[in-house]
Formats: sequence, C-alpha cells, structure tokens
Amino acid sequence: VASVAALKCHVTGEEEVTSTDCASADETICSGPVFVEYTGIKDTSVEYACGACADSGKQAAGECAECITGDDCNAIDAGADFMCDNYELKDAVWNKTETQTTCQRLTGTAAVCRMPGAKADETAHFTNGGCGP
Repeated sequence: VASVAALKCHVTGEEEVTSTDCASADETICSGPVFVEYTGIKDTSVEYACGACADSGKQAAGECAECITGDDCNAIDAGADFMCDNYELKDAVWNKTETQTTCQRLTGTAAVCRMPGAKADETAHFTNGGCGP
C-alpha cells in the first residue's frame, strides 16, 4: 500500500517559521498571516500553521488567510525593505520631514514611494508614511 505524503505548510516554531510536514496525512489546508503590500504582515500575532485559521475572527478581519493550493502555499516571499521620505502639511505647504518610514514588500514588487502633488490630501494619500504608489 502506497503512503500518501503529508501536506507541507509553513509553521511558526519557537524561533522561526519553517516548512513542516503536517501531522495528519488528511490535512488539506495551510494558514497564516496576511501580508499587505508596502505595510507588511497585518497582524503579527497570527501564526503559520497546518489547518484552518485558529481564530475565525482574525480570518473574518482579513488578518489570517487559508490556502489549499499545495505544499507551503502559506509562505510569504518578502522582498527587501526600503525607506521612503515622510511629508507633513503645514500652512498649506507640503514639507519633507526628517524621518523616513520603512516600507515592506513582496519579492517582485517595485520599491515605490509617494510624494505630494498639488492636490494631495494628507488623510487620503499619506496614511502609510509615503510607502507605495
């Protein structure tokens, strides 16, 4: 009788996340945190795991995702972080501040920073510290 190979999922360990054989050969789901482009992992308390999201509330909130597309489908392939300038609106003029924001992205995503234009709205366009398009 041929044995069925267990699904592999990325699993949160004590010190790192590793690709691990799931305990049950019947397991078909991997789960883990949601990555938001230019921001990073939405909720760092969500663990990578074999099986469904441990907290259905976090799944409903878009903080935990499930996948059924095969081995290690819950892996996040993060690219290199990059820095973007921050701007503030003072007396109707945009000024570059002395601080920068660390932006996070997936591999293959362009490193893009925002700069204020004449019609930039502080609350709509600079909610992520200048990261992203």
